[in-house]
Amino acid sequence: MKSRKMKGFEPLVAATLLIAVALMLAIIIYQWQISYIHSSTGDIESSANKKLVCDRADISFTNVSYNCGLSCSSGVQHTLDVKLKNYGDVGLNIEKIYLKNTAGSLIEYPGGQLEIGEVKSFKNISLSSCQGINKSLEEVLVITDCPNIFVSVPADKINWINC
Repeated sequence: MKSRKMKGFEPLVAATLLIAVALMLAIIIYQWQISYIHSSTGDIESSANKKLVCDRADISFTNVSYNCGLSCSSGVQHTLDVKLKNYGDVGLNIEKIYLKNTAGSLIEYPGGQLEIGEVKSFKNISLSSCQGINKSLEEVLVITDCPNIFVSVPADKINWINC
């Protein structure tokens, strides 16, 4: 009599294991898809809500001044004062205030929060020479957290004090 050694699994056990592995993979992929879809729709919903909010936003300059402190040399404090009014129905975050010169360079200043109906001064100090700023400034730009809300003031509308 020949001795027959069995190798491997019984076909029924092998088929059962194969089905179990396939089901587990299907469940893992399903869970990943659900979490991916939720995060994607959450991003879209957040973006849509921000756009709706931004449609109700409006700001404008009331005054822009640059005080050279009687000295245009570097190392002396010079003050940029940007006064804004929020005419919209929502508060805005003023992300950055930029001075743009005729060469296209930007000098960046921090912003802050501007509430509904509020008139607020954003005062920032610079220690760089105001000689170059005074002679080469093209405009002041204000960038908000709403992509469609920004304002600019040309250099000829800036009040130069002690320069």
